[in-house]
Amino acid sequence: MVSCIMLAAGEGHRFGHKRKQFEIVNGKTVLQHAMELYDGWIDEMIVVTPPAVVVPLHWSEQFSYVVSGCEGGPTRFHSIGCGLEKLHLQSDITLIADAVRANTPPRIIGELIRAIRDEGYQCAVPAIPPANMVVVVDQYGQLGPCTLPTSKTNLRRLESPMSYDTSVLRAAHYKARIRGLEYGWGMIFYIQRFQLGQIKAIEGDPANFKITYPLDLCLFKEIKSPHQGI
Repeated sequence: MVSCIMLAAGEGHRFGHKRKQFEIVNGKTVLQHAMELYDGWIDEMIVVTPPAVVVPLHWSEQFSYVVSGCEGGPTRFHSIGCGLEKLHLQSDITLIADAVRANTPPRIIGELIRAIRDEGYQCAVPAIPPANMVVVVDQYGQLGPCTLPTSKTNLRRLESPMSYDTSVLRAAHYKARIRGLEYGWGMIFYIQRFQLGQIKAIEGDPANFKITYPLDLCLFKEIKSPHQGI
């Protein structure tokens, strides 16, 4: 059974304190556009929303999978925990997705699921090389006198969604919680820290962008325009 925890509880601090997941684009919210991407791939979706925001019941009728909702927590880590509590007990694979990454190519979703189901990985993540020079700075934002650009050959910029063996995901979240490591990191880093399994990096896609700033929303509107598209 394939599940998806759709994280939609963000407050939009970098978007002028507006909840960008509920912005309307071409007659639907950004969240609905993101949910559409998973139709035919998953069996259930838990939509994690801000307090007092309820997922409309009629949304379940739009998709082939079962939709349920829950209230998120103060951080990404806590919101993932809220979603885990709602997962079906027979869930084998769990995708953790962002409501504001609403242009994910189907290839990525398929490869993420196959990495867990068919290839034996415990986690898989889309990754793309950085487009620009990468350097290391100190806590004051300064480059040291001998700082050289870091080679981009083996560096990757991670995207979401990420896929997990559900039992490993539960174990990682539990271990982090009981140790007080409740940070805003992706769960992939806890799997690394606790050495809970192998992680596969699949080829990401620049089109799989996250709507973080108003300019990103403008691009998404352009893509979804019935007269345009990329």
